[in-house]
Amino acid sequence: MREWSGRFAAARHPSDPAAASEAAHGRFELVSTPDPAGQAPALSLTVFSPFGQTIATASRAPTGVATVVLADGRQLHARSLDELLHQALGYRLPIEGLPRWLDG
Repeated sequence: MREWSGRFAAARHPSDPAAASEAAHGRFELVSTPDPAGQAPALSLTVFSPFGQTIATASRAPTGVATVVLADGRQLHARSLDELLHQALGYRLPIEGLPRWLDG
């Protein structure tokens, strides 16, 4: 099992001048658990606000099925974490590759 935690800051500047820019920052915890059957590792991502409240918890099973539970209790499901976060946020974040990126 591999675990990472840290802070994040993200900004989105749309190409459409009429659209508003967005920014977010907070903390995250990411856990990658190897699958004994040799499939992709299970991933779990928790995102916290700057004040420590859980904003969302997302997970991906070794089979690839992804679920996110938002702060208000709503749940979303998709075939991958990348697709799921695109569905939830409206833009793409390469979460599936984050463990490789954090390991360098």
